[in-house]
Amino acid sequence: MGLFSSGKRKSRKQKVEPRLFSDNNRRQTSSRRKPARRRSLLGWLFRTAFVLSFWGVVALAGLFGYIWFTLNENGQLKIPDREPGVMLLASDGTLLAEQGSFYGDDARLSDLPDYVPNAVIAIEDRRFRSHFGVDPIGLARAMYTNYRSGRLVQGGSTLTQQLAKNLFLSADRAIWRKLQEVVLAVWLEAHFSKDEILQLYLNRVYYGAGATGIEKAARTYYNKPATELSLMEAATLAGVLKAPTNYSPATHPDRAAERARLVLASMVEAGFITSADAQQAKDSPQTARPSDYVPAKQYIVDWVNEQLPDLIKTYDQSIVIETTIDQSIQTSAEKSLRKRLNEDGAKLSVSQGAVVVLDGAGAVRAMVGGKSYKRSQFNRVTKAKRQPGSAFKPFLYVAAVEQGFTPDTVEVDEPVRYGNWQPENYRQKYLGSVTLEKA
Repeated sequence: MGLFSSGKRKSRKQKVEPRLFSDNNRRQTSSRRKPARRRSLLGWLFRTAFVLSFWGVVALAGLFGYIWFTLNENGQLKIPDREPGVMLLASDGTLLAEQGSFYGDDARLSDLPDYVPNAVIAIEDRRFRSHFGVDPIGLARAMYTNYRSGRLVQGGSTLTQQLAKNLFLSADRAIWRKLQEVVLAVWLEAHFSKDEILQLYLNRVYYGAGATGIEKAARTYYNKPATELSLMEAATLAGVLKAPTNYSPATHPDRAAERARLVLASMVEAGFITSADAQQAKDSPQTARPSDYVPAKQYIVDWVNEQLPDLIKTYDQSIVIETTIDQSIQTSAEKSLRKRLNEDGAKLSVSQGAVVVLDGAGAVRAMVGGKSYKRSQFNRVTKAKRQPGSAFKPFLYVAAVEQGFTPDTVEVDEPVRYGNWQPENYRQKYLGSVTLEKA
């Protein structure tokens, strides 16, 4: 019995031990399968990501090539020519006015102080010298900043992209136009040096107040060439580029100054200037001219342009036009009109006026078509309709002399009517018998 019982225990042990061995085996097998499954899943994900990335790159390359081909077919892969310039000279041969780019780019990068282009680079595209026309790092940073702020506060376009937009494209924000901008930016980088791109940018970008290019902006706001701009003035003009209307130093000096200080801080961070240079620039005074001021000689420019087609049918190169305008008389006429309107305009209920000065041969020596060309381009000398008044007398009296009238000839100044029209004297009085000499 005891042996039987002992044998049963052995039998149970034999049955138990294989079962315990079997459970342990399952655990080991399961633990080996989990890493295998994980490796299989990771491998699948890697292969999928690689395939998607590969075909994504292929698709982008194809799209890039298609846009490049389309732009080339449309003749857009070249720098647009500027319209021929027109230079007007005063009677003494000095420059009266200039339209367009008479000598190509107005400002040469090599002639400008380093801080003029560096101010633009610091605030608009600090990585300009290192990217290939498109800056993935700058774009990612702009996207992150906009995400954090919850609104569009920073753009990712490079200077090259901005130049491409100004040269070739419209201002709409369509995705297709943005893709074209990227392709054109890469094309610019492939065909021009960084300095050439920067020079093109400075000469083609809009600074507000009718000024396109750094040279025109310097003369419009500060009445000086771009080569003479101070550091603070250069920073101010660089700040204008974000929004010319909002940051104009003429109409919004406080906003412009605040923006200029931001530009100076960016220049310090980029290593273009020292903190001492920035502080000295902030302490230096700078004032801008009124943005609505455009010299009255622009009326003359318009008048000449209206007559130009009758003199030159077509022209494909810049031309020089000599005029009879006297610069000193022109300046005096403009100041005189503005002064008279400022002093007596309200009293006389007059807001505009005009001046034209002729010499004995009938040559125009000065012309002012209105108080402010910026506010009104209507030339009141050449286009306004008005009563001729006493200006008509020479024609009438010459005809009378040719018919035998003498200075002593007497005519009666009395009311006269022709149908429904009855002319009157200026003072609405009649003088009776009047000699031709007195008249």
